Amino acid sequence: MFLLKKQKNDIPHLSIFDNVNDEIQSLFKPFIQTEYSLSDPRWQDHVIASATFWKKKWLKRYFLGWTGFIGVKDQKNVEIDYSLQWANSTLEQNLTNLKSVPCLWGGRCFLARSYGIKRLHQFLLAKFINDTKPKTILEVGSGNGLNLFILSFLFPSIQLTGVELTKGGYEASKKVALEDTLPDYIVNFSPLVGINSKAHKLIDFQQGSAKSLPFADESFDVVFTILALEQMEEIQHEALSELSRVCKKYLVMVEPFREWNNESTNRHRVKSLDYFTASIHDLSKYGFKILGCHDDIPNKLHYTTNFIVAEKITQIL
Repeated sequence: MFLLKKQKNDIPHLSIFDNVNDEIQSLFKPFIQTEYSLSDPRWQDHVIASATFWKKKWLKRYFLGWTGFIGVKDQKNVEIDYSLQWANSTLEQNLTNLKSVPCLWGGRCFLARSYGIKRLHQFLLAKFINDTKPKTILEVGSGNGLNLFILSFLFPSIQLTGVELTKGGYEASKKVALEDTLPDYIVNFSPLVGINSKAHKLIDFQQGSAKSLPFADESFDVVFTILALEQMEEIQHEALSELSRVCKKYLVMVEPFREWNNESTNRHRVKSLDYFTASIHDLSKYGFKILGCHDDIPNKLHYTTNFIVAEKITQIL
C-alpha cells in the first residue's frame, strides 16, 4: 500500500495516491471561479494583500499577546464561535456558498470556493478507506457531520462515530441524521458514487471534547481529523494523547503541520490565529509512525494542509 519514496520535507509519498491528479482536477473544477498565471498582476494583488493582512494580524498578536483586544483562542471561545457558526448556517447553505478564496495548486493559481478543497480531502480519505478496509472509524471534530455523511454513503457497512465540541455542530449533524434519506445536496457533493443513502442514520454522533474522548482504548481502526486540531492548540498535547489512546491502527490528519507552514506569511497566519503548531515528527511522541502523505492538492493561499497517514505502533501511558 505504501511506497517509501521521499518527497518534500523528507516525508514518504503514499503510493495509493499515484495518478490521482486527473481525478482531483475533475473534482475541483466545478468550484473554480477564475484561474490565473503566477505572473498575472491580479494574482499578485491577492498575494500582496494576503501577506499584508496576515503580517498585521501577527504583529498585533506578537505585541499585544493574549488580551481582550485580540481575543483568546481557547476551547471556550472556540465552542462559542463555532456553535454559533453551525447554528446560523445550514449544511446546504455551506455547500452552495459561492464565496471564493485565493488557492494554489503547484504552479496554478485560482479563485475558488473553499468547499472544493474539502471535497478533495473526502476523496483522498475515501481512497484510503477503500484500500485499508477498516471496520470502525472515528472523526474527532466532526463539525456539521459532512465528512461522516459522505463516508456513510460510500461505506455503509463501516461503524462510523463522530465527536464534536460544539452544541451547534452536534445539533446540525443530528438534524440531518434524522432525515429518511441523505439529502441530494450531500449526495451530489460526494466525490465518488455512493451505494446507500440511508446509512447516515446509523452514525453515532456525540458531543464532547478531544481532551477527554468518551471511548475505550484502541476502539477504532481509523481515527481522523480534518481541519479540527487547528482549533485545539490550547489542548494540543491532551488531544494528541487521546487520539493515540483510542486509535487501534491508523491516524489520518489534514492539519497545518509546521513543515508546510514555515514560510513567513503562512507562519504569520497560523500564529495570529493560534492554530496548530506541531511538527509532523511530533506524532512519534504519541506512538505513531509516519507512513506518508499526499501533498499535491489545492490549498488556500498562505495556508497549507496535506493528507497525512500515521500508523499506531505503541500505546502511550
